[in-house]
Amino acid sequence: MGLFDSLASKAMGSLLGGQGGNGDLGALISGVLSGKVDMAATLGGVIDSMGGLHGLQEKFSQSGLGDQFSSWVGTGENLQVSPDQLKAALGSNPEMANAANSLGVDLNAVLPLLASLLPAIIDKLTPKGAIDPTTASGPGLQDALANLLKGGNLGELLGGGGGLGGLLGGLFGGGRG
Repeated sequence: MGLFDSLASKAMGSLLGGQGGNGDLGALISGVLSGKVDMAATLGGVIDSMGGLHGLQEKFSQSGLGDQFSSWVGTGENLQVSPDQLKAALGSNPEMANAANSLGVDLNAVLPLLASLLPAIIDKLTPKGAIDPTTASGPGLQDALANLLKGGNLGELLGGGGGLGGLLGGLFGGGRG
């Protein structure tokens, strides 16, 4: 990792609330940059543990967030979800806590980033306004997530080339082939 990547990683860790130890998002960013963390596999594993996209949709519906999830799948504007709402919908899933722990990050520290990413990811995974059974779970979901998150597409998911979205997109693989 170059000097800029190292400095950017430390800055992002601080910006996103990492203060060292278990909550250090800088370590997660460094892991992604170095190739030690596979975001698509981690996220796919968590979604699969909930029953794939259909199970995730059910969890959101049970938590009173069905309209948000439906907006992400639909072709209109994506409704936002707060970190607290996300935790209420998904926080009881041990796979989420296990994934965060395995990445060396506290789940509560990741929730704001996940609350920003999940609507865009679900939206991109459902371009026709419905959950495609071939990419709803298992290897199809893993492949779709891998294609979605490769080549720095994270910046696009977070809102284009500028600001936090552009910086995170660059940190999570922008310009790296």
